[in-house]
Amino acid sequence: MPLPRKGEGFNKDERMKSVAIVGFAESTLAPAKDSQADEMWSLNFAWSYDIPRIDRLFEMHPIWFLDACANSDHDAEHLEWLQKEHPFPIYMQGDFSKAHEYDGLLKNDPLRIPSCVPYPLEEVYKLFKNFKRMGKSKPYLTSSICYMIALAIVEGFEKIELYGMQMAVGTEYFYQKPGAEMIIGLGMGLGIEFHTPENCTILNSKLYHEGAQMINRQTLELHAEKYRIERDAALGARNLISGKVQILLETGKDRSDPQVKELMLQMQTHERVSYICDGAIQANENSIKSIDFEDPMIEIKDRYSMKDLDKKENQDGRPKRKRKRKASKSV
Repeated sequence: MPLPRKGEGFNKDERMKSVAIVGFAESTLAPAKDSQADEMWSLNFAWSYDIPRIDRLFEMHPIWFLDACANSDHDAEHLEWLQKEHPFPIYMQGDFSKAHEYDGLLKNDPLRIPSCVPYPLEEVYKLFKNFKRMGKSKPYLTSSICYMIALAIVEGFEKIELYGMQMAVGTEYFYQKPGAEMIIGLGMGLGIEFHTPENCTILNSKLYHEGAQMINRQTLELHAEKYRIERDAALGARNLISGKVQILLETGKDRSDPQVKELMLQMQTHERVSYICDGAIQANENSIKSIDFEDPMIEIKDRYSMKDLDKKENQDGRPKRKRKRKASKSV
């Protein structure tokens, strides 16, 4: 498929073919409600956020990662939601529209995502044909947002709007920012227009000749310590609420009780904060290592590979139990 260029005429009325790509960052999400884009794409947990509409959804995490993460109620609900029929395609790394069995390596086995559509990786990789590493083309896709923008480029969208994404310094998504900015630059070179809210941090920096400065090591250490304090506070609050939930369950109430449900939601909020802080800490530590000319630390905390699933369960000494299914939210 030849790469599109602005002006090749995708709409007979000569109006620019447009797509709004919507993430979850509250600081830049609100303007999405006023978008007049032809399509609106979102990702991952979009069903649990106030997204105006979803025409396509992208879930680019590996299937084993989705399964391994389904320990918290929210992640388990997401996996249940994925396994239901939806009126829009869900782009994934492979075709999971039919039941697949993984020889017991997944807890949720067999697994079927009925609305799944395989993401066209090979077609998107062609965007990077002019970037060579040791003589071979090297794709550079650092986040789900990158995959979404790349597909919009391949499909010939002439205007791409970006909402609900920040990738700001001090967050777990900061390391994804260079890839997003690179793919935006590639699209701009093809004549595509990109629109972001005023306060979006993507391609938004003080010009070097106007006084842009490098962040120093001491500032990074202060950022890391700030997020350690915030993470520890979130975990402490989460554990306190967990104790309250346990007391309520022991007194005869179940998870459908309004008080229990409210406390569980509070627990999920504190868990999310702790995850974000963990990512921010690691991002700052990686930057410090870069300053010190050490290899950055890249790891997924509290996660384990497919091969370790059964082994870990046996080591914990707990029998395998089927997760109780519950109704999921609809988009």
